[in-house]
Amino acid sequence: MIKRVAQILIALAIGSSSLAGGDVWEEKEFTQWSEKDVRKILTSSPWALPVRVNRPYPASGAFEGGNEPGPPQSGGALGDDSSRPSSDGAGPGGEFEGAIRREQAPPSLEVNVSWATALPIKQAMARRRFGNEVGTNAQAKEFIERKEDHYVAAVVGLNVPMIQQAQNPLMSELRCGKEKVRPAKIEVQEQGPSGVVYLFFPRTREITLEDKQIELVMNLGEAKLNRKFKLKDMVFKGKLEI
Repeated sequence: MIKRVAQILIALAIGSSSLAGGDVWEEKEFTQWSEKDVRKILTSSPWALPVRVNRPYPASGAFEGGNEPGPPQSGGALGDDSSRPSSDGAGPGGEFEGAIRREQAPPSLEVNVSWATALPIKQAMARRRFGNEVGTNAQAKEFIERKEDHYVAAVVGLNVPMIQQAQNPLMSELRCGKEKVRPAKIEVQEQGPSGVVYLFFPRTREITLEDKQIELVMNLGEAKLNRKFKLKDMVFKGKLEI
């Protein structure tokens, strides 16, 4: 009886697993990835994860009802206290009557951190660029199979002030186990009001599964970025990919 129950439980487990499905990078060859698959690998996979960066607090004096803090649109003349809210939040009249000063959490910016030198990321980038020809294109093959001299982290979506801070190699580090590694170089690709920061970490300090996790830390002026990656999840086709 116990044996029969065990067999049923195993069968149910197998069935539910097959229904849930595995990860696309395990189930399909990269030549068969759809654009949806590519987007998932490049933005939400063991090699590419989002992170929220807290930006500095806005200037004091923000009121409910607007997306951005700023001066009142109307009211008394400059220097006229009748145009200002009282200390308890209730104004003496006009459009400020009942206005409430609110405590605002630091505004945040969602960016994405990916390992551009990890094989699944390279395959996804090649698939996006070369489409259905990715499996036969010589340039795609060369890009995917190229031996990398660095571990390259790509930080996508930082605003311009943060990018300016990120260009200082002393402002970033990769924490590998108990060690901290500085980037050997940094490259920036601006795209309008935001851009991509590439951080090149030397492979002279090899990252192994024994490190358990790595963490990218960037000091961006008054903001800070921290993103951890679990190395056991970054194994692809039996090999750690970073």
